[in-house]
Amino acid sequence: MHRPPCRDVQGPPCARPIPPLELVGTQLDQVRSLIVTELAPESLPDPVRPLVDHALAGTGKMIRPGLVLLSGLGCGRLSAQHLRAAVVMEMIHQATLHHDDVLDVADTRRGRPATRRVWGNAAAVLLGDLVLSRVLRRCVDLRRDVARVVADMAYRVCQGELRQTLTRGDRQVTESEYLEVIEDKSASFFAACCRVGAILAGAPEEQVHAMGLYGLNVGMAFQITDDLLDVVASPEEVGKPAGRDAGTGTMTLAVIHLLRVLDKADRDDLTGRLEHGEDLTDWLRGAATKLGSLDYVRSRGKWYVRRALRHLKPIVVKDAKRALADLARYSACRKA
Repeated sequence: MHRPPCRDVQGPPCARPIPPLELVGTQLDQVRSLIVTELAPESLPDPVRPLVDHALAGTGKMIRPGLVLLSGLGCGRLSAQHLRAAVVMEMIHQATLHHDDVLDVADTRRGRPATRRVWGNAAAVLLGDLVLSRVLRRCVDLRRDVARVVADMAYRVCQGELRQTLTRGDRQVTESEYLEVIEDKSASFFAACCRVGAILAGAPEEQVHAMGLYGLNVGMAFQITDDLLDVVASPEEVGKPAGRDAGTGTMTLAVIHLLRVLDKADRDDLTGRLEHGEDLTDWLRGAATKLGSLDYVRSRGKWYVRRALRHLKPIVVKDAKRALADLARYSACRKA
């Protein structure tokens, strides 16, 4: 597939992107290179350098910067400003992962030892803060309206994460409350990436609004699927421990549905075992399959995909529109 050039910034080729992002693969290579330059591990004090090197080596799917770029392309054009905004979004995401691993007591990330496992919780938190400090510097170079979108998004993500942390272990969390949390902590991030891409392309407000709603629904489908994979996928498939949500008392849609359909005796048994922190990965997978919870969760993810696709109607650039549609479908069908 042809990758439209963006000649403002150059960078070396990197790992092949997931298929829906191949259209902007060249630009994603440039984003990776800019992040390396921004963090500049060779200029850091010797004790800090290995942590940054470790973080930079764990490249992810680059979906958030990919959304900035695809949205910009779909709304007309890409520029160096899109690359700068994509760098900001990916660095914010990377910083949150270091913090998430501390909150979730995770030992692996993307198939590699998590930073906290090698250097400890305090170092992992501070590494995330270090990355965020460079984000602040980068935001100075963004347009004021774009910087506002980024700032509002960061506030909302933190609000969602805080709410999820405060409700861990609460078996009374409802489906609507779960959806509110993931909209804040995850989907709002996707929405902001799409809005930024459209704004920087000079899109009219109708397109900016549509792209934001597209991103919000893709983000909902993505997070619902991510939580589902915690139940059904192996650690090798997802690059991190399975059953982590149940182990930390985080209520996800599969467990919420399961508690709703179990009879009282089994529900009380499950609640007790969750409270004792038992490893219920295999049991949850079997029960959720038998009682239809997995099918229910998958159907909810696909529902959000359908909503996302409807919001692509104002997008007229065919290649970008097709890639955005593919990315929406991928968000609910991915295996890792």
